[in-house]
Amino acid sequence: MRYFHPNIERHMRKTEGRWKALRFLQHTGVIGAITSLAALALGVAILRGWVENPYTALGLLVAFCVAGALAWVVAAVIQAGRGKPRPWLAGHLEKAYNPLLDRINTLVFLGAKKPDAATQSYAKRIEAQASQLLAKAQPPNPFRATRPLLHLGVFVALLCCTVWFYNRYSPIAKLMEAWKERQLLAKQDDPARAFKLPDADASEEKKPWSEVRITDPDGDIKATKVDVVPLEIEAASNQSLNNVGWALNVNGGAEQPRPLDPPAEPHYAVYQPTLALDELRLSDWDVVSYYAKASTDGGGNSSSDLYFIEIRPFREDLMKMPGGEGGKAASEMGEMTTLIDRQRTILRQTHRYDQQPNPDAKVREQDRKKLQDAESELGDSVNQYYAKMAADFENQPIADTLDHLAMAGTHIGHAVGALRNDMAPQAVTDEQSALTELAATRKDFSKFVTEHPEAFPGGGGEKPDEQKPFTASDQLDKIAEFRDT
Repeated sequence: MRYFHPNIERHMRKTEGRWKALRFLQHTGVIGAITSLAALALGVAILRGWVENPYTALGLLVAFCVAGALAWVVAAVIQAGRGKPRPWLAGHLEKAYNPLLDRINTLVFLGAKKPDAATQSYAKRIEAQASQLLAKAQPPNPFRATRPLLHLGVFVALLCCTVWFYNRYSPIAKLMEAWKERQLLAKQDDPARAFKLPDADASEEKKPWSEVRITDPDGDIKATKVDVVPLEIEAASNQSLNNVGWALNVNGGAEQPRPLDPPAEPHYAVYQPTLALDELRLSDWDVVSYYAKASTDGGGNSSSDLYFIEIRPFREDLMKMPGGEGGKAASEMGEMTTLIDRQRTILRQTHRYDQQPNPDAKVREQDRKKLQDAESELGDSVNQYYAKMAADFENQPIADTLDHLAMAGTHIGHAVGALRNDMAPQAVTDEQSALTELAATRKDFSKFVTEHPEAFPGGGGEKPDEQKPFTASDQLDKIAEFRDT
C-alpha cells in the first residue's frame, strides 16, 4: 500500500474518523435504548406482580446495567479497530470536496498498480495538485448524521422515560415493602400454626397449655461488644397471658430480668426488643446467655430455650496475636472455645430438661442419664486440658488461668452429682458456674497472650493432630437430639 502526501493522508484519516465516530454514536444509541427498555420492562413487570422477590429484581437491574456497559465497551473496541479500504475513503472524500476532480481516486487506483516510469511522473503531478488543494481546505463531512442521531435520540427518550418511571412509581421500593410485609404476616397471621396445639382427644381439649420462644435470632450468635442484637419473642397460650419477659446473664452471673409490656391480645403476643451489648460493659470473650419466659392467669409458666452470644474481638485484634489466626495462641484459644461450646450445649439442654419436663418418666430418666454422661465427659476433657496446659506453659505466669480451669472442673463435678440425684435446678446453677469459670479461663489466657507474646516463639500453630487432644465423643450429638427421642 502506497502512502501519499501528508495533506492527503490527513484528510483520508479524518474522513475515516468521521465515519467511525458516527457509527460508534449509532451503536451507543442502540445499546443504551435496549438497556433502558429492559429496565423499563422490569419496572412494569414488578408493578404487575410478575416479579415478587426484591433481591431478584435488584439482581436483574444490575445485570442489565453491567451487560449494557460491557456491550458499549466491546462496541468501542471493535469500532476503533475497524477500518475502511482506501478506495472507499477516497470516493467519499472526493464526494465531499468537488474541486478534487477525481484526483484522489486516480492516485489510489495508480497506487494499487505496479509502478513504472510512465505513470510515476503522472501520479506525482496529480499528488502535488491534490495536496495543494487540500492544504487549507475544509471538506465537509461526507456522511449523514441523521441515522446515528435518531438512534441516540431514541436512547435519550427511553432513558428519560425509565428514570421518570422509577422516580414516579418506585417499583423497587414498593416491592421491598411488600416483601417485608409478607415476611411479617407469615410469622404473625397464623399463631395456631406457629404454636401447634398438643394432641388431645375430646376429654382433654380444655387442658391448659402455653409456649414462649425466641424466633430471631433462633440460635447462638457471635458479636462484638458494641453490636446491637434485635430479638423477636413470641408467646401463645389457650389461657390469658399476664406476664411476658426475658432475662439474661453475663458469664453465668446473676440473672438480669427484662420485663415486657402486658400483651395486647390475651392468647398471643409478639415482641421485638433489642439487646444493646455496649450497655452491658462487656469485654472480649465474654458469654451472654438469655431466654424468654411467660406466665398465664391459670398459674402456668413456660420458658424458651437458652441461647448464647459470644463476644468476639475484632478481626484486627485476632491478627495481632502471636502467629495470627493460625498460631499456637489462637489454637489454645480455639481449644478453650471448644470446651465453652460444649458446656453451653449441655447447659441449654439441662435448662430445657428443667423447664419443659417430659411427661413420660422413662424418657425423662433417659434424658437425665444422657446429660449426666455428657457433663461427666466434659469434666474429663477439662482435667486433660488442665494437665496439657500445665505441661505446655511450665514456668509461665498462667496461675490464674489454671485456677479458673480447676474451678470449672469442680463445678462440673457438682453438676454431675446434681444430675445423678435428679436435681435439675441445682445442676443448671452449677453448669452456669462452670461456664463462668471457663469464660474466665479464656479471658485470662487472652490477657496472658497479650502481655507475654514471647511465650509463643515462632508464632506457628500446632500440628493438626495435636490441636484437640480431648475431642468429644458422640455424646454432644446425642444430647442435641435427646428431645426427639
